[in-house]
Amino acid sequence: CVARFLHGLAAVDNVDILVKALAAARSHVDAQRPRRSLIATLAKGGEVFDVALAKDAKVAYDDVSIFLSAKKKKIGYVLCRVESGPRLVLRGLHVDEKRRGEGLATLLVRLWLAVAEELGCGITTQAIDKPVVAVILEAAGLEPRSSKFEVKVARDAQNRTVVWSHSTDARSLFSRRFESSQGFRVKDEGEMSPKRNVRRAHVRTTFALPLDRAPEPLQGISWRAARL
Repeated sequence: CVARFLHGLAAVDNVDILVKALAAARSHVDAQRPRRSLIATLAKGGEVFDVALAKDAKVAYDDVSIFLSAKKKKIGYVLCRVESGPRLVLRGLHVDEKRRGEGLATLLVRLWLAVAEELGCGITTQAIDKPVVAVILEAAGLEPRSSKFEVKVARDAQNRTVVWSHSTDARSLFSRRFESSQGFRVKDEGEMSPKRNVRRAHVRTTFALPLDRAPEPLQGISWRAARL
């Protein structure tokens, strides 16, 4: 079938027709590719999660996502990009609102590290602007490449995430639209700072593991090596 198709193209002199035919063939092949591949299962706290790897077919870059699901329902994912090296670059992460507060964001970061190690990839992140993501990355053992923009992150009396800084103007770091979309607020001038569970984070910087530290083994994971 493919041989006949190529033989037919070879007999066509019109370049425009050739280009359109090849584009149509590529679209057909891309449409037949599996969008998601189950690569592992992960047991944690009496729950077993499926781990899947998927390529984003909508963009020209080598963007992939690591999905975590339970009972066929997606509960979180890590957005990544494959770069030369090779490196598996973290671009962002998300946890379903109904499952937040269970430590799944930290689990996703550790899963990203485990997938990269299993594939033999180095790791780094894109510049991180979200304070909560920065807190999670630092808690997982990654270090910021720059400490220029340090912020404090905590919960206020209404249990909302509040961000402030003693070293820079936090208001200049985040627009109100960004605050609203990410579910946090910058502490107002003159407002008392929360005293409990205050976490330090760095924004507008990339993160990486220290050179002398390897990722801790992720307990409970079972790889499907044939799928990687």
